[in-house]
Amino acid sequence: MATDVDAREYLQSRGVKAAPVTIVDDEVIIGYYPKKLLPALKLDVRVDLGSNTEWLAGKYDRILGATIRAAPTWSSRSLGVLRPLGSLSST
Repeated sequence: MATDVDAREYLQSRGVKAAPVTIVDDEVIIGYYPKKLLPALKLDVRVDLGSNTEWLAGKYDRILGATIRAAPTWSSRSLGVLRPLGSLSST
């Protein structure tokens, strides 16, 4: 969406303001929702959506830890600048 203007305009015309997004026929699925994606894509598979989310907690810990370590390096000026998704340039 950050670099493909046509794709961004198409998604905005459908009211989509977030990523990831999957569009199947007329159904718009925002985010990762196997309960919605599997039937929309006509996939006959089983996905364990049980309570074992320890792996996900580990991913969040890693991402949040990196953010906490990086935050002190950000200037007030750079925090006030809006950037498109995927932009890593610094100000």
